[in-house]
Amino acid sequence: MQTYYVQEIFYSLQGEGLHTGTPMSFIRLSGCNLNCEFCDTVYDRQKPMTTDEIIEEVLEYPSLKVVLTGGEPLIQPVEELLNALHSRGLSVHLETNGTQPIQDSFYQFAWIAVSPKSPVETLSKITFRLADEIKFLCGLPGWERYVDEVRMKMMIMQRAKLYLMPIAKSRHFYKGLGRSRDEIIDVNVEVARSYCLNHPEFSLCTQLHKYLGIQ
Repeated sequence: MQTYYVQEIFYSLQGEGLHTGTPMSFIRLSGCNLNCEFCDTVYDRQKPMTTDEIIEEVLEYPSLKVVLTGGEPLIQPVEELLNALHSRGLSVHLETNGTQPIQDSFYQFAWIAVSPKSPVETLSKITFRLADEIKFLCGLPGWERYVDEVRMKMMIMQRAKLYLMPIAKSRHFYKGLGRSRDEIIDVNVEVARSYCLNHPEFSLCTQLHKYLGIQ
């Protein structure tokens, strides 16, 4: 049986994208292949858990929807966990940075959300082809040019819902802090709102969980 390194498992509301406000359980796997300065996750623990241990904990929550996230969850071999979740009747949503290819055997994913954060050259065409929603970040240096380059290079399909998500900076700018609404500086919201109004194929995506001060 596969063992995974898990940062945390928790129950909350989805804070981003089409399913914002939906109760879901979250499996946050440890580790990432990127090192973004605005990351809101502290990798202070990597608890080894077997597939059965993860399933047992997830089934304690009432929702049948579960999010597989990180970090970057696809740097760990998630196929066994995905199959186990699916076999227990759970609807699995994936949150990925788009740099890792999604195997054909991963068809069980009910929803694939890609949030690109890295140079265009590192993005996986396979992952983008399968994406249900793509959440670009407003606030990165040169973000607007980057969005245009990704859209052209990946030839984003019309099936994918496009979002622009303003980076919510914290007054205490350390990874993993700033969950409290009072700590958030909305420096990118107006710029993102204006971009969406001028590019109506995009929808504005704010991070509800940060505004509510929850996970």
